[in-house]
Amino acid sequence: MDKRQTIIDLEKILDKKVKTYEIINDNDNFINLKKSIEGFLNNYNLDKDVVIEYTNNESVSFIKTDEGLILILHNSILLSTQNGISLRFYPHSKDGLELCFDFNKISFEVNKNKIMLLNTFFDFVREVLNKVPTIFIREIDFEYNT
Repeated sequence: MDKRQTIIDLEKILDKKVKTYEIINDNDNFINLKKSIEGFLNNYNLDKDVVIEYTNNESVSFIKTDEGLILILHNSILLSTQNGISLRFYPHSKDGLELCFDFNKISFEVNKNKIMLLNTFFDFVREVLNKVPTIFIREIDFEYNT
């Protein structure tokens, strides 16, 4: 990811100056999850009508402040269902994970799928890491994926 070009692109898109940026490197827990996601999903017992796909990519998220944007450059794993429900997670700190998920209520069916996706995420983390590390939840204003 060309960080300078990403910053220029986002400043144009959002019409805001970037104050600073932070690069979050993959921690050991995230690396282990990244290596194990495909095998886990292939063997995970889901309802036959539910398909969970994943993508692994570089992401840029940001925090808006009065002084400008703080960009966060990090890798991510996106879990999504065929009906558009998604959950994205990133490495955070030495061994934590950061979770981005839309917690707004929409309908019973959508919420049922959100709960199923959250359960899948936590089952995956527990199975691969034999524990659930510290999970940070942050609302993201905008995300730019490469």
